[in-house]
Amino acid sequence: MLFSAYVFEPFVRQMLMALTTGNRLAIISDEAKFDPNILIPFIQTHQVTYLNGTASVLQEYDFTGCPSLERIILVGESLTDTRYAALRRRFKNRLFNEYGFTESAFVTALNVFE
Repeated sequence: MLFSAYVFEPFVRQMLMALTTGNRLAIISDEAKFDPNILIPFIQTHQVTYLNGTASVLQEYDFTGCPSLERIILVGESLTDTRYAALRRRFKNRLFNEYGFTESAFVTALNVFE
């Protein structure tokens, strides 16, 4: 699912992952992605399998009703214990916490939580 603004590196990854693997890229508007009453049904309808975003935003959503969602990639900020706990209550599949030392860098460190 395209969750990132086009000016950030995750946008490129989200586009390429879909286009090079024969998958579809679900695109949601900026306004809709911050509304849980729109985002969760969007994920369900389009059977989104991969979501990339910041922990501070994604911790607010309840993904328990999204069985197609296999993994969430967290980027752009520190994954605190509080944010991790909030996400784990609402998402049981694979979580990846990525770190890049600047906005222009690709990932330089990765933690996987299963």
